[in-house]
Amino acid sequence: MPRSSAQNNLGDVDTRALADAIVRHASETTREEALKIRVELTLRPILEKWGIQWASYEQGHRMSGKRKDALYGHM
Repeated sequence: MPRSSAQNNLGDVDTRALADAIVRHASETTREEALKIRVELTLRPILEKWGIQWASYEQGHRMSGKRKDALYGHM
């Protein structure tokens, strides 16, 4: 069975350093959203190298015409 290009590149990732970075981010942040941002920034270069697009999980919407708010599947 042929391996995908992502599987072929797993050897290029220092998984111990990646895990250590994520644990460090978790210990240095107190808010879930801040942790999500830091982990995304850590993973983004790896995903870009593999040709994987980062999925957007929120959409901005105007509420009452004054400010944008995030929508997570429900309003």
